[in-house]
Amino acid sequence: MSQQHNQSNTNTKTSHSTANGGDVRIRTSNGEVYIPATQRPDGTWRKARKVREGHIPQDEQPRFECKAQSEFKQTSKTSGNSVNYPVGWSPVDMVKEQKKKIINKNNNLSSTTSSNKPTIAVDNPNAPITPKDFIQKQINKFQKKIEEIDKLKEKIESGQLKNPEKNQLEKISKRKEIEEEIEICSKIFVIAITSLSITLDQFSTSPISLDIFIRNLR
Repeated sequence: MSQQHNQSNTNTKTSHSTANGGDVRIRTSNGEVYIPATQRPDGTWRKARKVREGHIPQDEQPRFECKAQSEFKQTSKTSGNSVNYPVGWSPVDMVKEQKKKIINKNNNLSSTTSSNKPTIAVDNPNAPITPKDFIQKQINKFQKKIEEIDKLKEKIESGQLKNPEKNQLEKISKRKEIEEEIEICSKIFVIAITSLSITLDQFSTSPISLDIFIRNLR
């Protein structure tokens, strides 16, 4: 009798950790899994909630990274400074150096055309950006959309959002399409910072669009 009672208690609820060693899960006798209140990485607290088996909270999942980004990071780690750059000089440094040259070139041009006029230093909000900066902004924009989709999907799966609207479901269905956009931008990003034949002078006169940039790379 005592043995049966102990077995019943064991089946009522058991706790275990997730695959990544994170949240402790509570399983009820009918198979439902709950996560007790836990603290997020940013210090805020997450309410106790029912989740599906193997669920990992979206804010604890690694940020989406496409194949091109992973390959470039891996290549950078294994090859070190083998991408035709001086020792200790990164692609970011090259972009900054190119930008300085463009600014100095424009300043010299302005000084020769208006040498007799007083010069007033002003910030230009419409100043052109570098190819690297432009593509990085595109990647960040797409990654933000991925994060928004994952958060929405988590709300639906956890039962927090029981009746999603049509536009919300359409948003989730576009995740694969956005991943492909990130893949394309990442490949272009790698070319932009590793190809020595492409300089910022091509883009120093006006802001660029993605299609124009792709045509310049071909």
